[in-house]
Amino acid sequence: VQPPADALLMVQGPLTLRQHPKYRLLPNLETGELAGYALPSRARARTWLRAAPRIGNHIILKLFGHGAPERNGIPLMEGGELRHCLEFVRQACDDHGYRLAFVTAWEAATLLHDIAAGRCSPGEMPRWHSKLSKS
Repeated sequence: VQPPADALLMVQGPLTLRQHPKYRLLPNLETGELAGYALPSRARARTWLRAAPRIGNHIILKLFGHGAPERNGIPLMEGGELRHCLEFVRQACDDHGYRLAFVTAWEAATLLHDIAAGRCSPGEMPRWHSKLSKS
């Protein structure tokens, strides 16, 4: 059954439990949020890849942040944590032999539609995406 042509596409990010950064005995919900109170780490990057939704051989890792409030924007942008985040994700992908590509929301939606329609095999990226793919 196909969804209507004008249906919304919702892409979920990683969803799992992780150790609370301050209160180690309490679990914390991991949703892929990047914020001043939820800074990226190598451990979080590995957790994101483990918990991210999969379609065939594709791992769809969606992270999000609300950079407008200073308490989030300053550590992520001026403190270099966003750059560290990308390095952590790249290293986690390299450790597992995954190919990493950064895409816009439109490109992610197009890729998901291509996979669902069989226009993209599980182990490859579509032709339109080849200029962005990184090995």
